[in-house]
Amino acid sequence: MTQKDKPEARERIIEAVLKIIGQKGNVKFTVREIAKVADVNLSAVNYYFRSTKNLLNEVEIYFAEKVHETSKILTNENPNPKTDLINWTKALMELLAKNTGILWIIANKIIQKGNPGIFIDKLIEESNQNLKKIISVLTGNNNEQYLSLKIIQLMSGISFPIIMCNGLGKNLGQNFNDPSVIEKYSNLIIDSILS
Repeated sequence: MTQKDKPEARERIIEAVLKIIGQKGNVKFTVREIAKVADVNLSAVNYYFRSTKNLLNEVEIYFAEKVHETSKILTNENPNPKTDLINWTKALMELLAKNTGILWIIANKIIQKGNPGIFIDKLIEESNQNLKKIISVLTGNNNEQYLSLKIIQLMSGISFPIIMCNGLGKNLGQNFNDPSVIEKYSNLIIDSILS
């Protein structure tokens, strides 16, 4: 990879934090670890973020933007909304599998403060209405409680396998880092949600 092909230092630092947290399974890291993984000097980490708290906030904002990009799938005017739902599920699972550190950041925030943070807020805000609309169209049911329960079922179905596989090391015979497994699972979970 040439210097021109490398992502900017700031983005590499954020991605390094997600990688380190995902590998360690906790939110403890050193600036030295970040600098090594991001391939930047120590002063770059301090220059861009000033503190660990700022860095973690920026990681969440970065990830929330990735979620925003993924949520655009749900706004397609596709004649087959089930395809959008499957594609969104796959994209979100792949995003979480690639960035498992975000799951540890969320868990840590919930344990420490009782607040899951900007990522969960962004995910719910940007997908809730679109998911309700699509699920309502596909099931023929527009009962608010039913739709909310289906969304909870879907969100749990997306996040739990990633947590099991990457967080607890229990893959139940499946590798959720494999896009073909995510593809098959996404189809199954959507069929389950819509039945």
